[in-house]
Amino acid sequence: MNPNLNVDKLMELTGKVFENVSGAGSLLIAYIGDQAGVYVSLEENGPCNAKELASKTGLDERYLLEWLSANAAMGYISYHEDSDEFSLTPEQAAIFAHEGEPTCMQGLFQGIVSQYATHDVALDVFKSGRGRPWSEHNECCFCGTDRFFRPLYVSNLLEHWIPSLDGVKEKMESGAAVADIGCGL
Repeated sequence: MNPNLNVDKLMELTGKVFENVSGAGSLLIAYIGDQAGVYVSLEENGPCNAKELASKTGLDERYLLEWLSANAAMGYISYHEDSDEFSLTPEQAAIFAHEGEPTCMQGLFQGIVSQYATHDVALDVFKSGRGRPWSEHNECCFCGTDRFFRPLYVSNLLEHWIPSLDGVKEKMESGAAVADIGCGL
């Protein structure tokens, strides 16, 4: 071992790396649950146990129990030990089950997970410096970007962003022509 190695700093950095690895795994678990419709089904049918939820979703009970347990350990869903049931709090549902709401983060998870699908392209860009056009991203990147940003635009554009621009709202209300360039809607 290197004699200049500070063991305390090494342990601190090791802990940080494990936190990041855990976070990466958590995103994948959340993405799988989103794509399988588990969060929405849990909100609609919960509190319920794994067997009940498996019958509602058509998912394998054993794997669903593992998924539910992992989510409960992460704090993404709630586990009720007394009844052996799982549920979503209103806050958990807002983040994981309310598609189209500005609080829902599933699109963000989808966009991040999609980057792993084209990691070979990212590596080539990193080595060559050639840049990366949007066309070289995985299709899930576009879907995730839309799912995450669209609700923010819809809920903020007319009520907050345009009124915050000096005189723009009044000009638009009086019939000004506007070009919508690249806002994602």
